[in-house]
Amino acid sequence: MNSKLAITAESRAAGCAVLRRRLGGDGREMESESLLLLVKMSAASVRCVLCKIAEENDVTGALATKEDVTAHQNCLLFASGTYCRNTPDFDDLFGFSVEDVKREEQRGRRLP
Repeated sequence: MNSKLAITAESRAAGCAVLRRRLGGDGREMESESLLLLVKMSAASVRCVLCKIAEENDVTGALATKEDVTAHQNCLLFASGTYCRNTPDFDDLFGFSVEDVKREEQRGRRLP
């Protein structure tokens, strides 16, 4: 599991407690809903380093993470400073080098 998406028992319990206080009740029926909410909130913090969008759709393509870099497939394909060095089937980042993606992110920050 991606460390950015890991939900600890403490955060899960805290989220359940907050929802119980807000919505009332014993919380048993809300426990699975609160866990889903926590997963969605954690997933929203994982964003593409190039476009800063967390969603996967037809335009962006799939989102992948390798080491500390997360990027959409189409962002990698259309970024002018990156090219596929490895076999996309073998690599976690669609065949793109983590170092290349980090350099492209730095280059993109310098653009006006």
